[in-house]
Amino acid sequence: MMLTRHWRWVLAVVAVIALGLVLEPVFRPGGRSRPGVDLPWQIHRRGDTVEIFGLTLGETTLAQAIDKLGQRHEVALFRALDGHLDLEAYFRAVSLGGLSARMVLNLDLPRDTLRDLLPDNAPGQPMPSGSRRFALPEVPPPVVARAPIRAVTYVPVVDFDPELVDRHFGQPGERLDGPEDIRHWLYPELGLAISWEGEQTVFHYVRPPMFSRLRARLLEATDVTADANAISDDATPEYS
Repeated sequence: MMLTRHWRWVLAVVAVIALGLVLEPVFRPGGRSRPGVDLPWQIHRRGDTVEIFGLTLGETTLAQAIDKLGQRHEVALFRALDGHLDLEAYFRAVSLGGLSARMVLNLDLPRDTLRDLLPDNAPGQPMPSGSRRFALPEVPPPVVARAPIRAVTYVPVVDFDPELVDRHFGQPGERLDGPEDIRHWLYPELGLAISWEGEQTVFHYVRPPMFSRLRARLLEATDVTADANAISDDATPEYS
């Protein structure tokens, strides 16, 4: 009788461990790296591109990013009011270098390929911006899995106040200030813009040659103006 109870207890423990191994990827954030590694200020310039979070813009593919950041992600196609298409992968919870965050990867594919990805006769989900969102299958088509990352948006759980940003990134090349506590610090040589809207901090990473487009988009989206104390446009590196 004692032997039977013993083995029942052993089997129960094994079952609990097995269940934990199955559920662990579901409940923990994706994307793991050692503390102090893959932090948002650890940006490595590689010629005309940058490496951040172990991802090289223009080179690392979505499949490689999933392997780095974790399987919990959503891929969707967005169609703007003017018909422009943008492909994004959204990671709801990643943990890199000891910091938790949400991440969006913008993926680079030819326009015709993006059109082919649009579901037939699907109305899409309306978004606040007026665009429509079209969800893609959980397992993306091979052409999507091979798509290189064009840009990264990183939204940390913890707040990065300007003093903390200054400590890790230094003074920006330009400051843009807007209404209602909206502001942006720009680092063109790193392809980086750091934005605040209230207490929310957002990091935008692009290849440095594409930075002028990011700057223009931030100006248009938030109606900000250049700070009088910022470096003038003539002194800011020009990128096509």
